[in-house]
Amino acid sequence: TSGVDDAEDFVHEVMLMAGDEDGVNVDDPFVVVTLEAPHTVLEASDSWCQLSGFVRSGIVGRSMRMLQGPTTDMTILKTIIGAAAAGNSRRGLIALYMGSGDDFLCVVTGRKTTTGDGKAAC
Repeated sequence: TSGVDDAEDFVHEVMLMAGDEDGVNVDDPFVVVTLEAPHTVLEASDSWCQLSGFVRSGIVGRSMRMLQGPTTDMTILKTIIGAAAAGNSRRGLIALYMGSGDDFLCVVTGRKTTTGDGKAAC
């Protein structure tokens, strides 16, 4: 393999971390999305809305794509959601986008959960 490919694989490994169930803080900003693409936002916390500049009614029911942009590493995002779908917690550092269009780095933890109506989500 080329040195560039090896470096990219290394960066992805560094950016992805095992999840830590004990590190969950209910006050942390969060969104809950469907496990299937396009990963519809099912819920957004007050703290997420404050952090991101999105209004809850403007994000819930819409695709997670509205949080993504040119610097969002989709490989990392897909890995996090895929791990959650398999029942494993996984974390990664990715760029997401605010309501203003500005990007910010965010440690995302994906873990499988169940919605109020019994559907699997992340």
